[in-house]
Amino acid sequence: MPCCDLTNLVGQKMPFGKVMAIEYGEGRPVAGLAKCERHGTCFRFQQLDYHALDDTPIYGFATISEDYYVALLKYYQKYGRPRWPVWVPATREQIPITQYESIVQLEDTIWAHGRIELVVAARNVTGAVVRAAAVVPNNWHQQDWVNLLSL
Repeated sequence: MPCCDLTNLVGQKMPFGKVMAIEYGEGRPVAGLAKCERHGTCFRFQQLDYHALDDTPIYGFATISEDYYVALLKYYQKYGRPRWPVWVPATREQIPITQYESIVQLEDTIWAHGRIELVVAARNVTGAVVRAAAVVPNNWHQQDWVNLLSL
């Protein structure tokens, strides 16, 4: 379990002060990296599911090394200055074709690193935690997230 145990934050704001939204949709981040303001722990996240009845996305979080976070941050800073708490960096269309393959490789490396450890239902990645649960790392892809979180 990472130092940022989001399962203890139900009803409280997520601890992320710096979110890089690599994918953005429906007016909120759906995948990216996040850094905890309290502990400095870095995570990759992705939207796993969506609870339509109360408009709540369900995110999966996996801890990653700060080196990965910094590498992606440095890469995207070439195309614009970060705007925190949620920064939507350069879109694929803004990246020169000659650089596109290198960013895809870096993102693929980060996404392959670590297993989803926490599942959180929240209005967005910086909002209040509605429900949260720890996940058995080897079975994260076999879960019914809505039922796991009792939504």
